[in-house]
Amino acid sequence: MTPPRPSGRTRDASQGAYRTYLRKATDFARLASLALGSGNANGAGLAAIHAVISTCDSLTSFHQGIRSAAEGHEEVAELVRGLRLEGGEEKVRQIRSVLHLKNLIEYEDREVEHSEAARLVTQAERILTWARRHLPSQP
Repeated sequence: MTPPRPSGRTRDASQGAYRTYLRKATDFARLASLALGSGNANGAGLAAIHAVISTCDSLTSFHQGIRSAAEGHEEVAELVRGLRLEGGEEKVRQIRSVLHLKNLIEYEDREVEHSEAARLVTQAERILTWARRHLPSQP
């Protein structure tokens, strides 16, 4: 049964769009890992954050036919929470934790520490792995 459509700013997305968002998430996660390995903590952190956002879009497009269109990306966590997927509450906390650092990485006058970037990359990979269990297998 499809969960009720949440309130807030969303856009319609075809169920099949999850494939594109999942590929983007995978590409961003791979890029984050490569950036981290080359010492680019800012790039790794930002790519990890975008991996998480695309992962969320993949889940919500498949399960509800929507994706977030909110100004801030924090709403994607609420959309994922609304899916009520197994293990979702823990993953929503991780998603929020990742998104909390987005403004720091993009706009604040402080470099991202390697340890922070490493944590973001690990969390993005875990969120992506969890999401794949709730999506059809890719060919």
